[in-house]
Amino acid sequence: MHRASLVSDDVSWRSATGRSNHPCHPKCDTRGKGKAHRPYEFGVKVSLAVTHKEGFCVGIQTCPGNPFDGHTLEGQLDQVERLTGKVPNTSFVDKGYQRHGVDPGRSRVLISGTRKLGYRRALELDPNDANNTSNFALFMYNVRKNYEEGERLYRRALELDPNDADNTSSFASFMNDVRKDYDEAERLYRRALELDPNDAGNTGNFAVFMNNVRKNYDEAERLYRRALELDPNEAHHTGNLASFMNDVRKDYDEAERLFHRALELDPNDGDNIANFASFELSRGRDTEARALAVRAWNGERSTPLQCRAEAALYLLLLDRKESRPIKGGLARLKGLMVREFARGNWSFESAFQAVFPHLLENEPPFFRALGEAILDATLVQALDAFPLWSETESSDPSLPWPDSAS
Repeated sequence: MHRASLVSDDVSWRSATGRSNHPCHPKCDTRGKGKAHRPYEFGVKVSLAVTHKEGFCVGIQTCPGNPFDGHTLEGQLDQVERLTGKVPNTSFVDKGYQRHGVDPGRSRVLISGTRKLGYRRALELDPNDANNTSNFALFMYNVRKNYEEGERLYRRALELDPNDADNTSSFASFMNDVRKDYDEAERLYRRALELDPNDAGNTGNFAVFMNNVRKNYDEAERLYRRALELDPNEAHHTGNLASFMNDVRKDYDEAERLFHRALELDPNDGDNIANFASFELSRGRDTEARALAVRAWNGERSTPLQCRAEAALYLLLLDRKESRPIKGGLARLKGLMVREFARGNWSFESAFQAVFPHLLENEPPFFRALGEAILDATLVQALDAFPLWSETESSDPSLPWPDSAS
């Protein structure tokens, strides 16, 4: 059953730099492209929505401040719905829209390179297109969880174009995240930077690998700082360095400065908001931590679901620390936990250490199990062993976070 009745039920999206020489142009941003062979451009990023088959424009909006492309997609969908009364069944986007956060129940988002076609159809028309092959690989492993096919497609993409830095780095992430072949992942990351030493994104990804996997902190810091040197206005790299300075270097003043800078660059980045909330909680700044955690929960719909779950955990901890009821918030989190979402591997230990001494004796085991379930979907069912969880009815996780009296 179709949920839309546009001339075409599918919409393609474009993000571009609008240029204007008009002397009264209201605002002009400088946008670094992050590539040595791509100079800085001047203009305002524009998001354009056109019907997939006919090419009719059904939405257009400016995006001042050079936001991450993925963060513009939810707002563009809102505009299309407002103007046409319909939501497109499928949104075709390029790979700049990764981490878009759009609920697949609202619109199916296909990251299919520059072509306005589905992955298989695109490869039927051009089986030798390396970018479409790599994008299909990402879809197969990240969405379909078909790892064998994902790896085959990645290897095919690099066979077609062995000198594509982005595809090489993407395959490195696959070998790291899925295969756990860390030697091969490192080789591929280094190869990507040989191919394009001035790519800020690939540099930042390698920094995360060296930090989390290799524990080579000096090399990780060098790479984090190099990524920011290449693109000083990238919020993700700034937030990652902030977390590194907090967790590894214990340079709390520098970490705080970088967290503030990250949120100046992108006030709606859910990862950075949640990480800053954790930082403030571990420093004993409960008021600041609560405000940030509420902001992460109530933020844009593009906020990753794990960030919202993390924010909920901090809010529940703060409420119990202050002997406040948690039923309303726990019900929202329970509604969120049954959903499928990408889960990362990190620790809530600093937050636990800050709050557990203030809780009742029987509460820390529950919160520790809750934190583990946020990070691992297979552990959600184990929460039923705790009456506080099993006796709580889940509620709509899209609702705003309740006030502390709920």
